[in-house]
Amino acid sequence: LFAPVIALFPQVGSGTGLLLAFAAGIGFAAVVPVTTALAQRLMPSRTSLASGLMLGGAWSVGMLGPVLAQISIARLGIDQTFYIVAVALAVSGLLALPIRGQTIVDSVD
Repeated sequence: LFAPVIALFPQVGSGTGLLLAFAAGIGFAAVVPVTTALAQRLMPSRTSLASGLMLGGAWSVGMLGPVLAQISIARLGIDQTFYIVAVALAVSGLLALPIRGQTIVDSVD
């Protein structure tokens, strides 16, 4: 849902951009505890491994994201970089759509 918001960043002013960044950050940060809890439910005997994998994945993206963004901004410009991030976000959301809540519950039982 936030892909269009990310794509709008280059067109808005700094005040609006700050509000958009704050809202996007809340939305993105909300998925970390959800994925960690789901991983722990899927691997109840290995909760520390499940937590480590989920948090490690988030930290890896958090570490690589700024470096890749810097390279993209240098080569393509900031507008194109925001569009690329928006497309990547939309694709990840579309990939997650087929996962239904009942499928998750059935896989744990």
